[in-house]
Amino acid sequence: MIERYSKPSESIREIKSDFLRDNGRLLREACELNQLYTEQEPRSECKNCEDPMGGVAFKSFGVPYGVCDNCGHLNGAFEDTEEFTKYLYEEKEGKNYKESYVNNYDQRVKDIYIPKVDFLADTVGKCEVNDVGCGAGHFLKACEERGIDGEGIDPNMSLVDIGRSQLRFNKIHLASPEEFEWFIESSKSVVSMIGVLEHLREPNKAIEAFNRSKAEYLYISVPLLSPSVFIEHSFPSVFPRHLRGGHTHLYTKESLEYMADRHNLEIEGQWWFGADMMDLYRSMQVRDGSLIYRELLKQHVAPYIDELQEVLDRNKVCSEVHLIYKKK
Repeated sequence: MIERYSKPSESIREIKSDFLRDNGRLLREACELNQLYTEQEPRSECKNCEDPMGGVAFKSFGVPYGVCDNCGHLNGAFEDTEEFTKYLYEEKEGKNYKESYVNNYDQRVKDIYIPKVDFLADTVGKCEVNDVGCGAGHFLKACEERGIDGEGIDPNMSLVDIGRSQLRFNKIHLASPEEFEWFIESSKSVVSMIGVLEHLREPNKAIEAFNRSKAEYLYISVPLLSPSVFIEHSFPSVFPRHLRGGHTHLYTKESLEYMADRHNLEIEGQWWFGADMMDLYRSMQVRDGSLIYRELLKQHVAPYIDELQEVLDRNKVCSEVHLIYKKK
């Protein structure tokens, strides 16, 4: 089994610099989206194990959250309804996704997605990929760079257009989330869902479709209940990168173990890394934006971000994990 921890943060700091530069606008938009989320019907079951919802553990940026007593999953108190998800990924809010995906396209492929493809190839070899929720095709573009065939599916026409303009031989299809299952079932080698499972209305159905397919491997990355959540909760004037918008629930090490047991999966490769310390650094910068203070932060905090982050990564309590499963 391949097991990795951490990655250098320097390469992605520029890509994520808009979080600091546009904090006010992003915070306002996040709060507006959270308000829309709280207008949906209450969630009655855990998104992961479908046990009855427990009590509220905390309320952040207007949204109550609770931890499942059965599997340890973090759930928002409201449903991500069909209306909400359509607004988020296909309509007005979907246009905002386009802006963030277009910026620094080639740099994103090089610094963020090529390492993901290399992790996949190192774990299972060069395999054909079916990329679910492929967005603007960054992962498929990285696959091309490594000579890997693949095709993707996404519900956002704007992102599909971008991806099609960037790809040479890999393909992207426009389809609604309701059509994801047939795409997964048609897979023969690897099903990838990079930052997707947490956005699906019924994530378990996607995994069940994988089990019905001839595909050997399932590659996912998901956001986790981690220090980033508590950092965001402690800095209410800072845009919450991690627990917002489409992240109406978060996985934990325990809820991922439950999911794997439920669906008869075992880990073939795992890569634990997060951006918790970058979130803390950004929050401290927003807290006091004076040039002198930021220069002091740069001198006394910035040099140690990766070293501090590695402590969280190696203890598997970081903000993100990449997992490659195979069927038992």
